[in-house]
Amino acid sequence: HITEKSKTAELFERIAFGLGGSGMRNNNLTELIGGLLFRGVDPDAVLQLCRLTNQNSPQPLEESEFNKTYTSMLKKEMRRRNDTGKT
Repeated sequence: HITEKSKTAELFERIAFGLGGSGMRNNNLTELIGGLLFRGVDPDAVLQLCRLTNQNSPQPLEESEFNKTYTSMLKKEMRRRNDTGKT
């Protein structure tokens, strides 16, 4: 029995178990995208992992909402990287 989980473990579990029910999905997707990008995961891999996560959700987000959230977070991360001198 594990009592303390790392943020990375939480990300893996989110992928496996989905985004949760309505009211939590957008926030959980945003956290997942940000967490993966922050850890240096390739944006294309992030997209695929997030699609898998959405499919694993009891009530997946509609494609348009999913794409809007992903695009917004990707732009935000690219701005953050440019502000800190990363490429």
